Amino acid sequence: MPTQIVIKNDEKMDSTDYMVLAEKISQELKKVNSVETVRSVSRPTGKPIEDLYFSKQAKNLGEGLGKGNDGIKQISSGLEQAGTQMAASKPKLVEATNGISSLISGTNQLSAGMVPLKNGLNQIEAGLNKGSAGSAEIKKGMEQIKSNSEKILAGSKKLLDGYKQAEGALKQFSKTIRELKRD
Repeated sequence: MPTQIVIKNDEKMDSTDYMVLAEKISQELKKVNSVETVRSVSRPTGKPIEDLYFSKQAKNLGEGLGKGNDGIKQISSGLEQAGTQMAASKPKLVEATNGISSLISGTNQLSAGMVPLKNGLNQIEAGLNKGSAGSAEIKKGMEQIKSNSEKILAGSKKLLDGYKQAEGALKQFSKTIRELKRD
């Protein structure tokens, strides 16, 4: 025959202390012969809610802290790998920077070679304009143009090599950065 026990109190009973008290009463009632099931705040279906017990909460907390610690270790490992990869890519970055300095130098040399070329063309033009310049003056101007053109060609080749080196170094650096982002 079902029986109900009601506890009346002037205070609110939704605190931890009253939950513990309700479970203690439930445990004592369960010990009485002929009591099949005890339902209460801590056991609404007749069975205790395991998650309410401190031991269960402590176990869950311990597991959660363990997982959090594992996560922190993974993050630490990933940051260490990223630092190692960044340190390894430093020489490539320095190489790329040095390559850029070479490019600037080559561009300046190319620019300097343009001035004599322009002067040589001006001399040829002046000689042709005079009409009396003669073939010796034209030949001298052409030789200067040839010499300056060779210098410009050599400078252009050096500049192209510098651009290729910088491109290779920047591609490698970009690849390293993409790998770091994936990790």
